[in-house]
Amino acid sequence: DSSVTGVQTCALPISTRRVNPSLPYLWQQRAQYFYERLVASGECLEWPYLDKSGYGIIQIGAKSYRAHRYAYELVHGLLPRHERVCIMHACDNRACCNVDHLLAGTDRQNIHDAIRKGRFLHHRKLTPLAVRQIKAGLANSEKASVLAERFGVHYSTIRQIAKGRTWMDDALQPEVTQA
Repeated sequence: DSSVTGVQTCALPISTRRVNPSLPYLWQQRAQYFYERLVASGECLEWPYLDKSGYGIIQIGAKSYRAHRYAYELVHGLLPRHERVCIMHACDNRACCNVDHLLAGTDRQNIHDAIRKGRFLHHRKLTPLAVRQIKAGLANSEKASVLAERFGVHYSTIRQIAKGRTWMDDALQPEVTQA
């Protein structure tokens, strides 16, 4: 085993170090560095260099990537960036890069997974009723800036609702009963 900043790393056997041959040369070149620094933690293989959110970060050339996405793409090939595919952790360990714990999915699937596992934190100013009122206002051609001021949120929040980028799934919203 080698050591990175005093932490015992996982020396994966060469036979388990999978690299998709269709990847760009720079990605393939970085794979050995990546695999040599993974840290075994139970069944997880953790990347030791984390961002402030607890996700692993790896530098490839001049760009930084989430380490778990890099691990997934090392094996499965590059994912289309325009489709906004996210990589979900079945183990719920943000630092984990074990490809057997990683699944490709949509933002919606990721949110549903978080809700199902009780990890989804609702720190929202708006209630489902307020969102319905905002949508009604937008449908009646009310200005986003007026709605933002009325509901005490930023203009961009109203624009995100209008574009269907947030509060778009009624299944995620709790039931509201009329009194």
